[in-house]
Amino acid sequence: MSGVIDIACPTCGSTTQVRKVAFGQYRCANCGCEFTHEDVLPG
Repeated sequence: MSGVIDIACPTCGSTTQVRKVAFGQYRCANCGCEFTHEDVLPG
């Protein structure tokens, strides 16, 4: 079973414009921020 989760950009908070660019790496089309999955982990 798999699920879909929204990843919010840590800079602008957008969830609709975030695209996966590599394993564990994302780019926000809204503000251009590039980040890893570790940047958005709680804690």
